[in-house]
Amino acid sequence: MKTLTVKLSTFLFLISLSLSTFALGDGNLKASLSLKNNEAVEIALEGNSSQPIEIKVFDSKGTLISIKSLSNAGDRIITHKISEFPEGIYTYQVIEGDEIVYTARVVKLDEGSLECRNVPNCATASITELEDNTVLVRLIKSQNEKSRIKITDDEGIVLHRKVYKNTDYVKVTHDISKFPEGNYYFSVYSNNDLIAYRKVSK
Repeated sequence: MKTLTVKLSTFLFLISLSLSTFALGDGNLKASLSLKNNEAVEIALEGNSSQPIEIKVFDSKGTLISIKSLSNAGDRIITHKISEFPEGIYTYQVIEGDEIVYTARVVKLDEGSLECRNVPNCATASITELEDNTVLVRLIKSQNEKSRIKITDDEGIVLHRKVYKNTDYVKVTHDISKFPEGNYYFSVYSNNDLIAYRKVSK
C-alpha cells in the first residue's frame, strides 16, 4: 500500500488526461488540462469548432458544480479556480455539441496523507459519426476497469449493450443503416461513470 504525504497546505494532483490522438468532435478541436500553482486548473483548447462548447465540473458525488459555455472554440485557455473548493475528486469535461470529447480528474488534497490506491482511474472515449450511417467508438482504459457501450432510441429502449473487460483499448464501428429513421443515443461508461455520449440522427 502506497501512501503519499502532503506537506503543502493545498495540493492538486492530476490523475488522468484524454489522449490527443483522438479526433474529437468536428475533428479539429483538441483539449488538454494542466495545473497552475496549486490554485487553478487550466484547460487549453486548440483548433476550431462550429458547435457550442461547454466545460463542466462535477464533484465526487456526480453533482454539477460549475459550467462555462462558449459559442465557439478557437485556440484559448480557460482558467478555473479550484482553491475555493474543499478537498476531494473533481471531474472536468469538455463537451462539443452533444459529445463529451475530453475528460480528466483532479484530486485536491488538504494537509495530511492520501492512499493513492483509492484514487479511481479515468478512462477516455470518443464517439465519431462517419459516412454511410456508421458510428465509430474508441475507448482507452486500464485493464482492470469494466466498461460498456450502450445504444438507445428515443423511447429509451436498449438496442445494443456490450461490456469490455481485460483490455485497455477498444475500437468498434456500429452500423445503424438497418435502424428506422430517428434519433439514437450512444453512451460509453467506465465502471458506473458516463465518459462519452453522443446523439446521432438518421
